Amino acid sequence: MLTVRGAELVWTGETERPGGELACDRDGLVSAAPVDGDVLDASGCVVTPGLVDAHHHLLQSAFRTLPGTRGVPMREWLPRMASAYGAHGVDAELAHRARPWGWPSRCCPG
Repeated sequence: MLTVRGAELVWTGETERPGGELACDRDGLVSAAPVDGDVLDASGCVVTPGLVDAHHHLLQSAFRTLPGTRGVPMREWLPRMASAYGAHGVDAELAHRARPWGWPSRCCPG
């Protein structure tokens, strides 16, 4: 169970609640009353339902440790990745093997 506290604004999908607080219980039900459990400090944030960052370059997870691709400018990174994709080939098996490594990274954006 989770209480989200300190938001600048809570948008419910129908109304705006400035300085709102909301809570989610074990069943995923949302209410304005706090619940027992964790508290998330949402200071300075807007809380809104339903926004999920589904954009991810899952295939790139297969090439995370490729030498010369970490911390380099985009103009260097792009041709290196294109070369790697060309050398190894991109197919359904590679995409399937990249998935277990890519999904956990979606849980830790930043």
